[in-house]
Amino acid sequence: MIEFFMIGNLGADAVMNDAGGRKIINFSICHSESWRNRDGNKEEKKQWVDCAYYSDSQELLEMLKKGTHVYAKGSPSVKVHVPKGGDPIAVQYLRVSKLEVLSKKKKEETT
Repeated sequence: MIEFFMIGNLGADAVMNDAGGRKIINFSICHSESWRNRDGNKEEKKQWVDCAYYSDSQELLEMLKKGTHVYAKGSPSVKVHVPKGGDPIAVQYLRVSKLEVLSKKKKEETT
């Protein structure tokens, strides 16, 4: 078994779906790395991973908002998505077995 872990921020609010009678929470995590190239210019690479976590917890779903910093661990795979009239795209996918909220998205103040 291959295990993969990722620390990053949610790119959008998580959603709960039904998968064959079981509840599943779907979300995407973005991890970014930055470095200086040979010329001293800053470069950045973003890595997106689609995640699926089997849970029916409404409390957890409410915590998983865009920008929330999380740790996810699970089994990786790659899915192929073909957009209408487009070329196939490989999408990284993680079936999450362990999920921790590292910091919650701060509520935006309204005026």
